[in-house]
Amino acid sequence: MLKTRTDFASQSDYKKYTRSSEFMHTYKVYGKTAAEIQQDMCFPCNWMHFLEAAVKFVNDNPAAREYTAFDMFELVDEIMEYMFKG
Repeated sequence: MLKTRTDFASQSDYKKYTRSSEFMHTYKVYGKTAAEIQQDMCFPCNWMHFLEAAVKFVNDNPAAREYTAFDMFELVDEIMEYMFKG
């Protein structure tokens, strides 16, 4: 079972956990809003635009409904790369 913020003494400890293998391969993004994912995964606030695009992709593509935190990091990275190459 995934841990939550309340399981940690500090925000820093929680952020480290969100980068762990346990979290990255267990946390599911489908059905969550961009704001929820941003909070749960400790994404920087200035990534919200990219995260919203990623959430739209997940919600619009049935094959993406099993995406984990690991997949979301990859997807956001791909979106950022695409947008910056323009």
